[in-house]
Amino acid sequence: MRNYHGHSDRASAIDLMNYFVGSNEELNAYLNLLRIRAEQLVANALTWKEIEAVAAALFERKHLTAQEVKDIHLACLFPDGVPCIAI
Repeated sequence: MRNYHGHSDRASAIDLMNYFVGSNEELNAYLNLLRIRAEQLVANALTWKEIEAVAAALFERKHLTAQEVKDIHLACLFPDGVPCIAI
């Protein structure tokens, strides 16, 4: 697995988080928490289904708009169509 793709994202996150923490110990604790939360999110079956659906769409089209990603998200949540609520 190649790790360098996320290096600049990690560096940007660290730069931003440095404005909100008081020490390297606190920074490392937040980074660890974010890593754990990301791992749990990806381990969720529904989230993984969405990741695979977005990946498949990207493989086909090479580019997705934010609305297309939202549409994929909703299609994964509601495979039979988004329910309408009568008011």
